[in-house]
Amino acid sequence: YHIAVSYMKMGNLTDAATWFDMLRVHASSSRYQNDCTYYISYTRYTQQKYDEALEGFLSLHNDTQYSQLIPYYTAEIYLFQKQYDKVESIAQSYLATYPQNAYTAEMYRILEEAYYRKKEPLKAVTAFEEYTKRESSLRRTAFYLAGLSYYQLEVYSKAATALEQVVPVNDELTQNAYLHLGLSYLQSAQKNKARMAFEQASAMNTDLKVKEKAAYNYALCIHETSFSAFGESVTVFERFLNEFPNSAYAGKVSSYLVETYMNTRSYEAALKSIERIAHPSN
Repeated sequence: YHIAVSYMKMGNLTDAATWFDMLRVHASSSRYQNDCTYYISYTRYTQQKYDEALEGFLSLHNDTQYSQLIPYYTAEIYLFQKQYDKVESIAQSYLATYPQNAYTAEMYRILEEAYYRKKEPLKAVTAFEEYTKRESSLRRTAFYLAGLSYYQLEVYSKAATALEQVVPVNDELTQNAYLHLGLSYLQSAQKNKARMAFEQASAMNTDLKVKEKAAYNYALCIHETSFSAFGESVTVFERFLNEFPNSAYAGKVSSYLVETYMNTRSYEAALKSIERIAHPSN
């Protein structure tokens, strides 16, 4: 047992699980049975072997030593498995029983994600706000989901505040966070901030649909805020039509181009612009 625990403390979970498994099978007494089951299940959890981990954790449901731990891990596993109703049930029961303990904040975070996935943004932000009251070091994913939920609720100032915490790190969340940050700024009449957010999102390739929407909104912001009557607007519209010739926004962008040409009477420049577009509208 002590060898297994030593491996666990050193972070060698694979060897620890091997020793715990041997102990569970060969031990003459049941003294360490539940401890072995817990540590083996925890190891399976870290290895993302969620079915095996869940089976072990559920077998310890009535063990008082682990009663405050097991619901946390089972809720997390059900979250990974997209069983959101089970997550909600476990989390609500846990929070009613343990309103203030070491895992209360994390349960609110898990509940936030479950509600977000169930398309219940009001409940999601309520859980997020409870999470923020109890945790000083908030997870970035919690800010991301809160930002999207606030945006869905049309609380744009809070959406922007949450999403501002997401964008400094560049990963799979960043592009969509920038897009919705820009959309939130736009709703708050902060067009320059919106333009910069859209520019960032449009420069990323994580999700091409997000890139397209961001590029379209970036072009509109340039068109509406540009001090150069012709050049900058035309450049971004040209770029959009060349990059997304089959976009649902292509017709609108073409109309804006025509509008710009007509308003400025820059006919020679207009002809050169049309020549630069790979598939100009007739």
